[in-house]
Amino acid sequence: MDREKFLNACSEQVNWRVIVSIPPAVGYRAAPDEAIRIMGEIKRHVDGFSGLVVDYDRICKFCGAAWEVADGMKAIPDGRPLCCEKAGKMFDESALGTLER
Repeated sequence: MDREKFLNACSEQVNWRVIVSIPPAVGYRAAPDEAIRIMGEIKRHVDGFSGLVVDYDRICKFCGAAWEVADGMKAIPDGRPLCCEKAGKMFDESALGTLER
């Protein structure tokens, strides 16, 4: 059985979505405003459809890795970034890091 037949036999496609990517030229600081503007434009053309949302991925500004934080780990405070030492150190030095100790 090939991969596609296996996927079709064992899984189904759900939660379909249309994704509009904001070009990098817009800049990451302007992207939230641009996303909201684009969502408004789309809503004008899909009357009665309420499933439009703005979503994004969060990455570390220091190392560029996907943003992941500790949650329920015994040795690491909840909320401490796991991707790199620079982000972890910043957390430790912030008020958030002192609240968790």
